[in-house]
Amino acid sequence: MDVKIESRHPWAELFEAQGQKTYSAMGALWIDAGRLSLISIPSTAPIAATREEVDDLLRKSGRVMAIFPTSFATGIQSGAFWVRDRDYGPHSLQRQFRQHVQRAAKDCAVRALDWDTVRSKGRNCHVNSLQRRGATAGPAASQAGWDRFCEVGASISGLEPWGCFYGEELLAYLIAHSGDGVCEAFILHRSEAALPFRAVHLLFYEFTRAMIQRPEITAVTVGREWFPPYPSLSQLKKHAGYDTEEIQLAVVLNPAFRLVLGNVVARKALRLLRAVTRNYSARFDSLEALEAAATTRLTGRSAGYEPDQAHPTHFLPMAKARHSARSEQSMTTERRPVILPPTPDSGD
Repeated sequence: MDVKIESRHPWAELFEAQGQKTYSAMGALWIDAGRLSLISIPSTAPIAATREEVDDLLRKSGRVMAIFPTSFATGIQSGAFWVRDRDYGPHSLQRQFRQHVQRAAKDCAVRALDWDTVRSKGRNCHVNSLQRRGATAGPAASQAGWDRFCEVGASISGLEPWGCFYGEELLAYLIAHSGDGVCEAFILHRSEAALPFRAVHLLFYEFTRAMIQRPEITAVTVGREWFPPYPSLSQLKKHAGYDTEEIQLAVVLNPAFRLVLGNVVARKALRLLRAVTRNYSARFDSLEALEAAATTRLTGRSAGYEPDQAHPTHFLPMAKARHSARSEQSMTTERRPVILPPTPDSGD
């Protein structure tokens, strides 16, 4: 039986305008994260997926693995970054981060942007970020492509850009989405000129402070931890006053690779290889993902039950109906998480 792929996600065109392939399935948007994996967007929302659904997505995409928060007690523990304190302010910041904010505030200013301003001033930040990551120039690197990206962004309800300026120069911007009481920032780009000003620090702080004070917003998030971990990005978010809340992260291998990479012998070999290399080489980062896949257990649709659930959290609007329907069928067993986390670009 084929898995039913849901209607096109409203954010799909935005990421496609940046040159990323997208897939709409299981109440979420899935985007490519490099050559090997897919990640779900928004990055903090849990997905109650069956093995068949994820397998079908991986076959269609040709990716090696899918990485996503799960509402069940499987996979590995990870974290999502949240601010829920309406009194968020300078006292919420780590000391050095607070010093960077104070320094940046002498020269720079942060404000919410309209999309015309993003169109006229933001392309350099986008291009500089691509260059630092060694990424090939996507369609939004050209002026025509950038115009299209901004046109799409302006058409999406709840999407809001924020920027940090030095005079009239836009040093850094982020894009956030607000809905159901939650604001999530999921894209962050900066220019090379932003670094000496510590513009990203000021942008994080002023954006968070302004959003958490809005009466309709009860929580602000800057996504989940990158996986495999990206320590400098996680540190930036923690120092910005965001608390880490535990989530479960599922890593599912494409069926074509599962038999080769998912058995006990392969897992032992991976552990040995990681121990020998002592994680000195970035090329072995994927080993952690493969080990996480070995601990992820999703049930099939014919199993008649679901794994124990892990943590209460917010659900994707498109996934609420799916989760409610499954909950009614499994009340006896239910006990109960990628900007895209903002793409690794801490500005440090």
